[in-house]
Amino acid sequence: MIVDIPVVERFCANSCFALLFCTTLYYWSKMIFAGEADYTQTGLLGFGITVFSLTTHLILRWFDSGHFPLSNLYESLLFLSWCLLILHIYIETATKTLFLGVLTSPALLCLIAFTDFSLPPELQRSGPLVPALQSNWLIMHVTVMIASYAALLLGCLVAIAYLIFSQFFENRTGSEFREFSRVSKSAFALDNQVGLNKSNLTKISFISGAFAPDRQSENQDNFGFEANTDERIAPNSVPVSNSGDFPKFLLFLDNLSYRTLGIGFCLLTLGILSGAVWANETWGNYWSWDPKETWAFITWLTFACYLHSRLIGGWTGSKPAWIASFGFIIVWVCYLGVNLLGQGLHSYGFLQL
Repeated sequence: MIVDIPVVERFCANSCFALLFCTTLYYWSKMIFAGEADYTQTGLLGFGITVFSLTTHLILRWFDSGHFPLSNLYESLLFLSWCLLILHIYIETATKTLFLGVLTSPALLCLIAFTDFSLPPELQRSGPLVPALQSNWLIMHVTVMIASYAALLLGCLVAIAYLIFSQFFENRTGSEFREFSRVSKSAFALDNQVGLNKSNLTKISFISGAFAPDRQSENQDNFGFEANTDERIAPNSVPVSNSGDFPKFLLFLDNLSYRTLGIGFCLLTLGILSGAVWANETWGNYWSWDPKETWAFITWLTFACYLHSRLIGGWTGSKPAWIASFGFIIVWVCYLGVNLLGQGLHSYGFLQL
């Protein structure tokens, strides 16, 4: 029996879109009608099946072309979607929150829809690698760079969500929000400053490098915070009970964005360094200020400023979130804009002109 690989690939692509559409409907309806309190792993099941379908699609393209499927724009977008799915599953498994799916499911749906239904057929066809890409560095450099884009984009999306919800909360509570912002700055300082009282709020921490909340208390909610058992949080601070779970939710978004962007920045640094080594082997110099290299450096500087503002400046909340929101645009310019609008040594990597 001969398997028609293009037909199977098309089936996998359509399956990914259908699964993401259903998963998006699930997350949004679940959040609207049930909320975080009724958490189930149905959304993770949908994402898991999508990962299987997308992995099958990539493996078939690898088998059909004879090289790792990262030779053009279509394949890179598929791999970006795959990385976002894996990262989402990892974080949601650790945090047990539905809200992340509310953010990522429509973003992934739009990404897959653009990849499968908007790109012209000539950009979707897999072809032979150009000589410059026929290297073992292809897997090392390009996969790490796209994984870094996935982490940075997810962290930026969470930061944008923080800005939206913090504005909504500020309009509701006014001065209480400003007091909450002051308190949250000490709660998430990385120099182990003492912030909110432990009976009301604890920091989100890693477990084995994950985004899992501390498990020291049985009273923690799905955001990784202690249940509110006392009317007082700290002297001269706004009680959480006055505004429900919203302050805790904002702290969760702020911390999640910070952790995700930290991972993305590390991957971006590794990807730029590996790219410099590969460039030296291929072109004879480590850095040539190619448009792609220039924008990768701009992206690195943007998120270096973000991390510097948090680690050294002690910023939390809206200020670093605005930097991350700006970084969201920078990442897309670096990833797509340079290849679509500019010419350079990296243009062949995504577009077959």
